[in-house]
Amino acid sequence: MKHALRHDALRHDALRHDALRHDALRHDVLRHDGLRHHGRPPAGAAPPGRFQRRADDRASDRQDPAPGVIDSRPMNSAPASGAADNHPSRPPAPATAPPMTPRPPRAEPPRPGLNDAQAQAVRAPAGPLLVLAGAGTGKTRVVIARIAELVRRGCRPGRILAVTFTNKAAKEMLARAGGLMRRGGKEKPEISTIHSLCVRILRRHAARVGLPARFAIIDRGEQESVARKVLKELRVPEATLRPGDLLDRVSRWKSAAVRPDAAFAALPADAGDSWELAAAGYRRYQQHLRTAGAVDFDDLLLVVDDLFTEAEPVRRAEAGRFDHVLVDEYQDTSGIQERIVAALARDHRSLCVVGDDDQSIYGW
Repeated sequence: MKHALRHDALRHDALRHDALRHDALRHDVLRHDGLRHHGRPPAGAAPPGRFQRRADDRASDRQDPAPGVIDSRPMNSAPASGAADNHPSRPPAPATAPPMTPRPPRAEPPRPGLNDAQAQAVRAPAGPLLVLAGAGTGKTRVVIARIAELVRRGCRPGRILAVTFTNKAAKEMLARAGGLMRRGGKEKPEISTIHSLCVRILRRHAARVGLPARFAIIDRGEQESVARKVLKELRVPEATLRPGDLLDRVSRWKSAAVRPDAAFAALPADAGDSWELAAAGYRRYQQHLRTAGAVDFDDLLLVVDDLFTEAEPVRRAEAGRFDHVLVDEYQDTSGIQERIVAALARDHRSLCVVGDDDQSIYGW
């Protein structure tokens, strides 16, 4: 019995020794963690985790930038891997950083032969542009210089349309524009009168408007022959309405985009008998032209206006041939001419018109 009691005492001593040894090991672990974190944590507090240690390490690694160096890193971001604030191959930073002042845009050199107002019109951005100037102030020069400027900006010459009032002016503009353009090779802008432009449009779409592919454009003498025949069919004496008077009134109606079936409705209340006869003659005059497969000078505009109004795919196709439209002598354009030009520029809206409103032939 005595031997059993002694054995229990030894076993109790062994258990007590194991407990003391476990406490010592735990004390060493806590002491080791405390050294890693520059001091033993307070009693009862858990040791910092690894995320807190990384944040502390980043904060201790970050240094204030040297004087005169702008540090663009965010305050909460870590320095780039392998980067150092003081690189041995990098020159020392200046004592003070000079202020960053934006460089002013470089002004384009003035074009020869253009004053400041003309140069401003030439360099205006693409879009709707109205230029009003008096006689002899270089309006045509502005149109030609703007064509050259558009080509300089990268536009193909063939994608530019310029419209003027006479064939002579169109030829001169084309020659002068070719002398200013330095790029584009043999390709040239399309410069013509509004009537020549409409002839080309009708040649491409003659079948849509009921005309033969090789339709004829009758001159003044042929017009008078048709008008004389019409008045004879209506039994109108020449003393009441002459062929020339009939043609003048028909031309007014066409310029105002009045079709034959609307001529009677467009007559003023105090219109005389001659105007009513002219309205009747207008309808028969157009029938004769259609039977002959011909158009007169005013029909070129009227038929194209109808074509653009009634056939939107045709209008889009013709407008898509150009990226810029320019009009010289804009004061001489009629209402129907303006509608045709606007229809061609409706999609890209790069329309530049130059004119003198004091010289308008339609102002009276």
